[in-house]
Amino acid sequence: MNKRRLVGTIASFAIAALLLPIVTRGETPAPAGGYRIVHRDTSVRGAEHLRIVRDDGPVVVNVVRVARKSGLKVRAVLSGDRVAGGAPAYEHTTSMCQRVKCFFAVNADFANLATGEPVGGAVIDGQFVRSPVPHHRQFMVSGDGRASAGHMTWSGAVADPGALLVRQPFSLGFHGVNVARQTDQVVLYTGHWAASTGTDRAGVEILARVVEAGGPVPASRTIAIELVELRSHDTPIPPWGIVLSGTGAGARALRDMWARRDRGELAPRLQLTVHAPDAETASVGGYPVLVEEGRPVYLSANDGFTRSRHPRTIAGRTSDGTILLVTVDGRQPCCSIGMTLPEAADLMIALGAVEAVNLDGGGSTTFVAHGVMVNHPSTQIVFRDGRTMVDGTPTKSDLVLAHLQRPVTTALAVVRG
Repeated sequence: MNKRRLVGTIASFAIAALLLPIVTRGETPAPAGGYRIVHRDTSVRGAEHLRIVRDDGPVVVNVVRVARKSGLKVRAVLSGDRVAGGAPAYEHTTSMCQRVKCFFAVNADFANLATGEPVGGAVIDGQFVRSPVPHHRQFMVSGDGRASAGHMTWSGAVADPGALLVRQPFSLGFHGVNVARQTDQVVLYTGHWAASTGTDRAGVEILARVVEAGGPVPASRTIAIELVELRSHDTPIPPWGIVLSGTGAGARALRDMWARRDRGELAPRLQLTVHAPDAETASVGGYPVLVEEGRPVYLSANDGFTRSRHPRTIAGRTSDGTILLVTVDGRQPCCSIGMTLPEAADLMIALGAVEAVNLDGGGSTTFVAHGVMVNHPSTQIVFRDGRTMVDGTPTKSDLVLAHLQRPVTTALAVVRG
């Protein structure tokens, strides 16, 4: 190489270096794959908000990284503080964020459009608010702050441990918390469900009083309850109580427990326990798992949900325990086209995730920073052909007037620990 070419090569590298983002010590670099960081917010100690773009697409990503043991926690938030119980109570992610005084937030679980309820389980600030369903997955945070994604293992029971020569041990397991009651089941209802259980005359219900602070249903901690009344159906749920509701075999089990109470075979105070070791602090539902043990989980499905590019919301964890809350804008040819689920898995791995689960996306995808929505949801008010209209899939020729936030069932919020 002659001297002129050598000088030219050195100059080219120097110019390229000047054009690269400056990453100081301790800052997160841009993920591999053609991404670059266009905004970095480290104003909240223990959290880092990045806006990342990839020109090939194009794609716009918002990420908040929450360090473990940083004095912050990721909290699940329930819309309207109720599961719904037949009365939809959707709420904007910004509203939920502001209500719990959060620094950052993303939308979370999918909604059952027929009932307005979140599809999966929910643990809200340490309270076991709703049990999971078998076909869904969960994003979970344990008592020591460790996040995970996958199936939630849980069990619940009302028990009397018994007393030597006086009472025999007794235990009644229940099959769900704040979910619709099925045949032969016992389901526990709290005030997070609705004003009443809403159940029909086919079963039996027992109203119980929570007599210990920390209720009504803390995850992985035992509290004391007292049985108050045996009823037939649709029991009001008072602020101080819970309701056990059963049908078929479940109804017979509740009648037997009440008879034992009348005969003095049960202690005046029983023990209520829900054991959920991986979700003692927070949990929301999601589907599917995208990353497991640091490897992508590529679905075999060939449907539009999996293989088409959409806005995405994702939660995950890195190997050092950092929690990642991520949104990908989409359905906007001018600015961000979204991602397939395999592409979303690759993104999470590029961000360092060893576990990740997909949350509700599409028009629900919302990223909130300091109480304000900072991403661009796909539902927009546009001016087209001389008219103003709302459209979830605008074209390049539309004049975008505003981006609309969709109310959702749950959110994940970064708050002070």
